[in-house]
Amino acid sequence: CEVVVEMPSGSFRGEGETVQDAFMAVPLDFMGIKYKGTIRLIKDGKTAERLFPMPQLRRMFATKTAKIMWANRLEKFIK
Repeated sequence: CEVVVEMPSGSFRGEGETVQDAFMAVPLDFMGIKYKGTIRLIKDGKTAERLFPMPQLRRMFATKTAKIMWANRLEKFIK
């Protein structure tokens, strides 16, 4: 499974066996997000992509608990 976060400042990628592992592996934190961005989720040959505004992206990566919650939400896009 792979999660890619694309923003004007760069592309950040995380990989793992599950969506949660891949999301946790993305090297971003709250202060590293300064623009809106696209999250692309690739799992078992399926791809889902969605654009998020900056405040929502910041909330996603604010804490470990938020990352886990959003990983579970994003996994529903791919099913």
